[in-house]
Amino acid sequence: MNKLIAILFLLNLNFAFAQENIVLDSILKKRGYIFSELPLNYSIDGNIYETLRGGIPFQENNLTTIENDSVLKNDFPKEINFNNLHMWSNEELRSKYLVSNTISFLNFKKVNKTLNLANPEEIKILKQEIKTFNNRFSNWSKFPIQITRPYFSYSKTYAVIVIVNGNNSGQSILLKKINGVFQLYTYIENWAY
Repeated sequence: MNKLIAILFLLNLNFAFAQENIVLDSILKKRGYIFSELPLNYSIDGNIYETLRGGIPFQENNLTTIENDSVLKNDFPKEINFNNLHMWSNEELRSKYLVSNTISFLNFKKVNKTLNLANPEEIKILKQEIKTFNNRFSNWSKFPIQITRPYFSYSKTYAVIVIVNGNNSGQSILLKKINGVFQLYTYIENWAY
């Protein structure tokens, strides 16, 4: 019996890990390559439905959908706490180069050896990111990007992630599970400093 419980626990853990990766893959595709290995520890107000209704004039394309979304109304706790439990791993963020807080300079050859980029357009973007990262102290850079682990709603229909750039600009994003894949539903909040 104990073995069965352990197997079910591990399967559930693998499922949760796979769900995180699906969320991350869907939202980070075009977000560059240089990320902090330390997940963002963050908290936001969990009344996402009311926050979105307050911002409807800016998001009229989602007005009808949000107004009729009965699941969203009560699908999150009053406060969402994103826990910084452990560092990101290369298995979790496969297409990203993870940097620690102690790294102050990146070498293109070393980074690209890890990422293995061959497309000239992707290489150009990576070179620009590395240049910006290496000059970030004088340019108040946007690197490295920090991202929270996904926070799943009670129904597992929604997920929220928060992305913060090195200069403290960022956004909180609501994703919705559509046809088995979490997709961008709407931005909850955008900010810049």
